[in-house]
Amino acid sequence: MKRRPLTPEILYPQKKRRQKLQEYLVRKLKFYYILLQEFKLPNICMILTIFVGGYILYSNCEDLPFTDAMFAAFAAAFFEFILPPPYPWPVQVFLYLAPLVGVFVVACGISIFVAMLFGEKQNLQDWWVMTALTYDNHIVVCGVGKVGYRIINELRKMDVMVIGIEKNYNKQFVEELLLQKIPIILGNVRNKSILEKANVAKARTVICATDDDLTNIDCAFTARNLNPDVKLVLRIFDDNLAEKISEQFDFPTVSTASSYAPIFAAKAVGMDISLSSFTIYNQLARLISLEVCEEMDGKTVAEVEENLKIKILGYESSHKQTVLPCPKNILRAGEKIIIVSIQ
Repeated sequence: MKRRPLTPEILYPQKKRRQKLQEYLVRKLKFYYILLQEFKLPNICMILTIFVGGYILYSNCEDLPFTDAMFAAFAAAFFEFILPPPYPWPVQVFLYLAPLVGVFVVACGISIFVAMLFGEKQNLQDWWVMTALTYDNHIVVCGVGKVGYRIINELRKMDVMVIGIEKNYNKQFVEELLLQKIPIILGNVRNKSILEKANVAKARTVICATDDDLTNIDCAFTARNLNPDVKLVLRIFDDNLAEKISEQFDFPTVSTASSYAPIFAAKAVGMDISLSSFTIYNQLARLISLEVCEEMDGKTVAEVEENLKIKILGYESSHKQTVLPCPKNILRAGEKIIIVSIQ
């Protein structure tokens, strides 16, 4: 029976179309609700103008029903004076102030319309902040440099909602991610207000991936204050500091030196371990690509796995590539294998 190739769809199960549509509609409803919240002050001003102005007109104009007085107050806000003069002084004061409220409401409405129409295309920061506030159970990546950019791309392959934070909005990576419609919040990750804009309070994980240890630590503690249940992952350059933080505060840390030192050593002896690394029960596992050496020549996959305490995931000969090769397959010198090794 022929095995199916390990495609990204198998490694990272995608959400069903119906589930994606439901999440999209929920986010859109949240987005419009946030827009209405931004329009709350103009709404309150207009309602007060209609009822208070209607009461003033009703109290100072004879034979004017209250409903007609409210309509007259509404019309006055938009420069329509439907009541004949003369006007008592309270009515005159109202007629001078009502158009100011109308101008304020119209200006707010235009600004919201512009944000809806051009916000995404022009990469307006307010647009992305409002979009971020609609996210739930997402991952926040703090620092969109070379590392942060690759982290976001890997998470998107897994169909995970991601929000980035970056202080330098002119970076090439930021522009590319915005074109992919991934929200990027502009600001310093050490500021509480910036993390709030990224909706950290509803995030499931915060990845601190800037190129400064102190910034990453400060960001982690601020995120934990905003969301006590959030999972934190820190990028730390200092090995000793990474170990202490991981032990004292239960923050998973990734030491840059520890991650790359084995790669340089492996390259020196002709191996390629740059494929991937991950943790299983607090033990570091690495995917390693290497050529079959003379000591492995003629041995079966099962024998090599038993002798070296490894697991062979892939096997490449001159004429085919096999995922999870049969334990009885015989290895030949010069061919390539991909293995999992526990460090």
